[in-house]
Amino acid sequence: KHSLANACGIISEQVAVLGDTLGIPEEKRCWGAIREEIVRLQKRADSEPAVHYHKGICEALGKDLVASCMGVDSCLEVEVTQGQYDSIVSFAFNCGVDALRRSSFLRSINSKASNDEIVQNLLKWNKVRRGGKLEVSSGLMRRRIDEGRAWPL
Repeated sequence: KHSLANACGIISEQVAVLGDTLGIPEEKRCWGAIREEIVRLQKRADSEPAVHYHKGICEALGKDLVASCMGVDSCLEVEVTQGQYDSIVSFAFNCGVDALRRSSFLRSINSKASNDEIVQNLLKWNKVRRGGKLEVSSGLMRRRIDEGRAWPL
């Protein structure tokens, strides 16, 4: 019901890294272009050992993304827009499907809470563990803000 290609779009950091790694011009970067390049690399992989490394990265990322989409599909109980679905997949890709299932973010979506409540629950996921202590990560905060844009306030 939701497009995997669109869900991939929000995961721009990963697409940018893969695009750089695979030499895909910035204006042509999308999951479809990356998938095409993977197929091309698979055809060359037998003769060029370095290609195996790139292919492995792409395949692992693709499998993780598909697993994230499937996980979201298994726990999402309400209709959401494509943009909201993309945000939820991005969250699951970053934090894990198990974390999504346990999150107040998902509970607020499934209970049809207000957009403000949904975004507030999403923004709680902005910390990393450093030296045994949780600290706010500016990178995660930017990512959560980007994901939260799918629920206009």
